[in-house]
Amino acid sequence: MDTSDPSLPPMGAALPASLAFRKNVVCYTSDASTVVEFLQTLQLPYSIWDDYDCIEAKSKPETGMVLVLPNVDKTLALQQDKLAKYLQVMRSQDTPFFTAIATVSPGFVPYAHMTAYLKRQFWFACAEPRPQDLVELSEDEIEPLKVTLRQVHVHPSVRRYVLDIIVHLRIHRFAKQASGGGCSTRALGDMLELCQTLALAQDRSFVIPDLVKLASEWYFPFHLELIQDPRHEISLQFGSDPDLVTQLIDKLHSFSLQRTQETQYPLYFQYMVLRDVLEKIVPAI
Repeated sequence: MDTSDPSLPPMGAALPASLAFRKNVVCYTSDASTVVEFLQTLQLPYSIWDDYDCIEAKSKPETGMVLVLPNVDKTLALQQDKLAKYLQVMRSQDTPFFTAIATVSPGFVPYAHMTAYLKRQFWFACAEPRPQDLVELSEDEIEPLKVTLRQVHVHPSVRRYVLDIIVHLRIHRFAKQASGGGCSTRALGDMLELCQTLALAQDRSFVIPDLVKLASEWYFPFHLELIQDPRHEISLQFGSDPDLVTQLIDKLHSFSLQRTQETQYPLYFQYMVLRDVLEKIVPAI
């Protein structure tokens, strides 16, 4: 498996496309005020929730809005599912733009601390905003950005390449088979839109395979659901030694924990699984 150092995507690269595609993102930060200050600098309208009681009664804005959701990883499962429903409704609302930014602590593990329903409402996870992440972005530029992004061409072979990655992740030996490894039916559309975003950032009018790999590194580690119990490892069904499988998984968990501490990248085990898949698939030509 590839052990090169990964990193979370920068907030400055994530936010413009999130607004254009009406996507929500997760931000790894222990202080939600860093996100608020970032939005204030960009002069974007925002609202911050200070509690998660009676989510179903929360007002739904009719104008463009960025919703800041602090400490989502500390909410109850019932609150998370109600929040997921709220975000799902807002995605279909007729507003100029809407994006939710959920902040989570550095130790957050998506499939352990977030319900599957809520996790599907988010595009990917990004890093805490930094001054160098600031971009020139105004409300008037969001609509033209939508049009430009949709014009980035995705060749059928590139689309097939993305599908191959999804299929191989779903059947990976460390993927949680009951949930398809966390690759939901939204994965294809989410990935293609992320590829268009990265292409436009490089002033390209079409998506190339290298951008698919980069998009995969941004998107899939947040969504992958991996087995926690070695007894669920799929090769046991074909005669693998349970003791050896347990030793393998324990060593990989220990290695990923060490690398997480060294690289400050919280999704290292998921990243290793993704790199294993990417090395096995022939990219589109």
